[in-house]
Amino acid sequence: MTESKKFKECIRERVRATGESYSTARRILVRRRERALGQRAEVIAVAGMKGGIGRSTLAILIACEMHLRGERVLLVGLQSAVIPFGEPMKYPNTIQHWATRAESSGFVGPALITIRDRMLASPEFAELTSGYSLVIVDCPRILEVQYAAMLWADTVLIPCSTASESARAVDDARALIALGRRKNPNLASKVVIANEQPRTSPRRIAALREAASECGVDVLGVSLRDRVAFANCLNAGRPLSAYAPGSKAFAELRALLDELFPSGSPARFEKWRSGDVQRRMDSLNYDEFSGALQDMTRFYRAYAVRAEPTWVVPGGSPRKG
Repeated sequence: MTESKKFKECIRERVRATGESYSTARRILVRRRERALGQRAEVIAVAGMKGGIGRSTLAILIACEMHLRGERVLLVGLQSAVIPFGEPMKYPNTIQHWATRAESSGFVGPALITIRDRMLASPEFAELTSGYSLVIVDCPRILEVQYAAMLWADTVLIPCSTASESARAVDDARALIALGRRKNPNLASKVVIANEQPRTSPRRIAALREAASECGVDVLGVSLRDRVAFANCLNAGRPLSAYAPGSKAFAELRALLDELFPSGSPARFEKWRSGDVQRRMDSLNYDEFSGALQDMTRFYRAYAVRAEPTWVVPGGSPRKG
């Protein structure tokens, strides 16, 4: 269905609902499509297909520190449509846990909302985020949801580590980003080495960066180690700069923010317009996933060759150690 056919169907639905004439309904909807929705925020989607790598933790840390810098920040959590909305989960996710702790500690942090993942496929997302300077979206491990988030995002931030299963998961994200860029050409992708063990071999980190460069993946210069302060400040419901201002963890987080926001603040954009939002929605096409899902091995193969030392069994062939 073309955009014009979709628009005509919207007009007919309004005529049926309101009893207006076709020309009146069309005039109202055209004016609404071109109405400015408000200041457009810089949108960062924290994505990736590896569980336990720290997506939610990273989203919270960035949102809190930018909030303390005076930015109007919105932290967005997504709840799957298969879970009854508003029903408490048996195990609260990281953002819900942090929000409870922050309320108990008295810390007034960034605005926080949980929305249905299907709202990413609706113009309501633009209305919801208008007026903020920075929006951080914590994406679940669902390819379709991450794809929808990329249509709105300016930057996709992917936490990764040198562990084999984590590096292999970057293949999924890399293929997904390539698909997202067909619809959102200005989408920037950045990998941040996170949850890394303090004694990780420099060779493995160098191998990850080299393989990423060959595959067109941008890896940030800072590495976030597996620091106790990251988890403890979340449990305390406080920002890291207040909980452990002189720690190595805060130094790493501050370096990360300097890379993400070179000017010290999020990018400033023109206001959303309803017509622009509708064009993004018209570009949402899940049928293209079949090709993307078949292209998820190039990055990991390039990394594994460099990261794993080769040794030879006497009288045998080279093997990976």
